[in-house]
Amino acid sequence: MPGKSLKQQVAAFRQSLFCEEILNGQFTCLEELEGEDNPNFIETIVNMYLNESPKYIDTIEQTLEATPIDVANLERCLYKFKGSSSSIGANKVTIEITKMLNCCISGDIEG
Repeated sequence: MPGKSLKQQVAAFRQSLFCEEILNGQFTCLEELEGEDNPNFIETIVNMYLNESPKYIDTIEQTLEATPIDVANLERCLYKFKGSSSSIGANKVTIEITKMLNCCISGDIEG
């Protein structure tokens, strides 16, 4: 039996991202905005997210390594990263950031 076409492989991979709840319905909403007038919309949005994410992660890491930890700065960065992640449907990232924010709010910096 011949292997799956590239299009089928991409479709299966995309579906697995939803099944594993890595992505959520927000991503589907963004896909619907792609059209003839903006054929690379999703690619552009995902690339922007992937280019910005390391900056958030670096800031979070630097803030956590500082003594004392600037909780207000950490929360600000987490909220920005959460908004960015949520806006593209990066579900698992958003969930983990929410856990971090809850730790900050409750004063559980070790968490």
